[in-house]
Amino acid sequence: MTHKPQALVSSPTEPFLVPGLPDLRITIADLGPPFDVPEPAGPHWDFVCESCSSMYSSRGIIANSFSELESVYIDLWNRDFDIKTFGDRGKVVEGFINQLGVLGHKSVKGFFTHCGWNSVLESITMGVPILAFPMAAEQKLNAKFVVDVIHMGLRVWPKEDAGKESDGLVVSGDVQALARELIFGEEGRRAAARASELSVSSRKTMEVGGSSYENLAKMVQEVSETNANGG
Repeated sequence: MTHKPQALVSSPTEPFLVPGLPDLRITIADLGPPFDVPEPAGPHWDFVCESCSSMYSSRGIIANSFSELESVYIDLWNRDFDIKTFGDRGKVVEGFINQLGVLGHKSVKGFFTHCGWNSVLESITMGVPILAFPMAAEQKLNAKFVVDVIHMGLRVWPKEDAGKESDGLVVSGDVQALARELIFGEEGRRAAARASELSVSSRKTMEVGGSSYENLAKMVQEVSETNANGG
């Protein structure tokens, strides 16, 4: 939180490197409040600072991810922070649905999503490529991760002439074209192949001997030993 690379750019769409993370370039437009200004303040920022302080003083963190998905960043975290890892054609459903069950249906070939992290992981687990349409919070960064880092999706963007991204418009024709590309196009085929690979990895990581299984077991063991020793 001490670095302020966003203060060095001249526009919301100019990329900048994130200090400490290899080859990760983002823009101010990718960030939501309070991180989209050089000098954040207010209740939201106070909550972030308090959360980070609690995190650094804790015995460990359980993250909803898996090592094979973002091993570069997990390794950096553990190294730098010294935290041990251990109709007949469609249907509209109102209200809550079993999203994981829907994504697992054989007829589903793509997921048009706001890119909340749970939705991203469910899509990965089911091997379904993503059409990313981020709305708020960290969803823009999740969308960037899906499209630019793990390469298992496409992204919807507002029109360039619509002003700032927060005020931009996305037209239905663009969504239709991207949906067709995701399902039928070459980019979509590559995204689907990548999603299939990650699906296999995500399932193996939860099996006995998998990275998530072993990391959680190690964490439980370490906390148990610490408590037993009066730590």
